[in-house]
Amino acid sequence: MLSKSKIWENIKQSKSQWNEDAAIHALYCYDQYAFKYFKDGMGIKFQVVFGNEITEDWIDQKLRTMDLFGGSDNYLVHFAEEISPNVIEHFFKPEGLLLDNCHILLNFTKDNASFKKLVKADHIDGIQIMAPAFWEEQELLKFLGQQKGVYLGFEESRHFCEHVPFEFGKYSDVLDQLSLKSVDESQITVMDIDEILTLSKFDQFKLAELFGAKKMVPFYRQFLSLAEESQDFYGFLYFMNTHMQKVFNPNYGEDKKKLSKYDKQILHQQKLWNPEQSARAANYFNDLLALYKADKHGFLNKLRSDYLKVLVQA
Repeated sequence: MLSKSKIWENIKQSKSQWNEDAAIHALYCYDQYAFKYFKDGMGIKFQVVFGNEITEDWIDQKLRTMDLFGGSDNYLVHFAEEISPNVIEHFFKPEGLLLDNCHILLNFTKDNASFKKLVKADHIDGIQIMAPAFWEEQELLKFLGQQKGVYLGFEESRHFCEHVPFEFGKYSDVLDQLSLKSVDESQITVMDIDEILTLSKFDQFKLAELFGAKKMVPFYRQFLSLAEESQDFYGFLYFMNTHMQKVFNPNYGEDKKKLSKYDKQILHQQKLWNPEQSARAANYFNDLLALYKADKHGFLNKLRSDYLKVLVQA
């Protein structure tokens, strides 16, 4: 059955609201930045696969065959809309699958026919994270501020909402940078916000263009130079992860009436990457993001090592 909520309604005290008794979960989230908060709030470690990898053989090997060691894996399926209708049918027959102590999260990026059908089934946990209404800037700001430990006063919150584009990723990026100024819960000022907004930022689209074109030497040279300047990379690493997921997605752009310059760049890059390569690249940036959050010194050393590798191979 389907439950609908805004991200701040779903996540309470960093825990997502979901049916833990269900084995199959179908999720449609309006924004993949918001999806990450929901997934992290589940508190589950997932094996990550992509929708077009879910085939009859995959079902047989992963969900119908007993693991020799008796373990159960949890699976996160990105781009679940890419699963063929014939394969989707297996999720309506849980009695034919080995789902004990297992969770399968089907992450839909489109509210398509398969999602609508799945969430009508009583045994499937249907979840929809809805976009904020245009007047709900303060609710989104409060939610993200709590997640990041950044607390703004009344005037600062009003100033933030008036000057930062009302997008999940933009709010997240600015708050990440403000968190570096928030020491011992000291008050963030309007001047702090303006300073962040007026700082010259690196062009993440230019870096994505270099990486997507497989121009690895200039990509890593610029990336490493920015890292050594202590630029904030949380938003960029997540952007690159989603960028390479788009390169992986063979149906990217089909639902758009008019393609932007960025959309056309994605379609061009799809010709340069096979599915295995783009999936591996998406996971690479996901791993870099985890390392960046845990150990910024280790992150910098990893970049230096990777830069040396591409220089040797060039």
